[in-house]
Amino acid sequence: MSRELENALAKIPAGLRRPLIVQYTEALDAARSGKWETVGLKAGKICEIVYSILQGHVSGAFPKKPAKPKNMVDACNALTKADQNAFSRSVRLQIPRVICAVYELRNNRDIGHVGGDVDPNTMDGQLFLRNIKWLISEIVRLFHQVGAEEANAIIESITARSNPVIWESGQKIRVLDAGMVAKDKVLLILYHSAQAMPEAQIRENVEYANPTNFRKLVLTPLHRKKLIEFDRKSGNAEILPPGVDRVETVLLK
Repeated sequence: MSRELENALAKIPAGLRRPLIVQYTEALDAARSGKWETVGLKAGKICEIVYSILQGHVSGAFPKKPAKPKNMVDACNALTKADQNAFSRSVRLQIPRVICAVYELRNNRDIGHVGGDVDPNTMDGQLFLRNIKWLISEIVRLFHQVGAEEANAIIESITARSNPVIWESGQKIRVLDAGMVAKDKVLLILYHSAQAMPEAQIRENVEYANPTNFRKLVLTPLHRKKLIEFDRKSGNAEILPPGVDRVETVLLK
């Protein structure tokens, strides 16, 4: 996907194009692992980059790197004054309005700030994901330097639904791939939690019936391979860097 986007957005300077692709890729990775707060943070960054692209397009001089305007609403409203004969409605109105909507939700629903009154949740995260997909698709449509057929294929691949592999509700975490082996489920759950977790809670989340076999056949081998750190005395386990690497390079791909 990154190479396709690089080619499709070749008209946009690298200082804007590459951060856009990086943030978008990281947002997709976060969504696949159910990290919706991270998706919200990435959505804010993507809005800033897309705004920078539009502002550069309208002014005729792209900035070297993304810039966060002092007031996103005022900055996007300024784009409406662009020549309607020279710039499409998407550039002047539609994209800026989506940016403002995403930015408002991102800043005022406890995404990226401490002390908000509403916790980030799956509903908000999915909204962020669908909107940033739309934003990226519009940028591809407007700036692509590839054939129409290839551009359409790229847009379709971007807007295709991404199914997260992790589902969480309260203290309950589930790996949605029913065919995944227990060891990999443990890695995904510990990766998702990003902190040590009691053995009993891990086993319950993996839905592994036999406690003795779970310790002997699942946790102990993972510990021996240095994928997790399992403390037999406390009964807690947490993921180690090699385990993180397996999750990010294999299980989430």
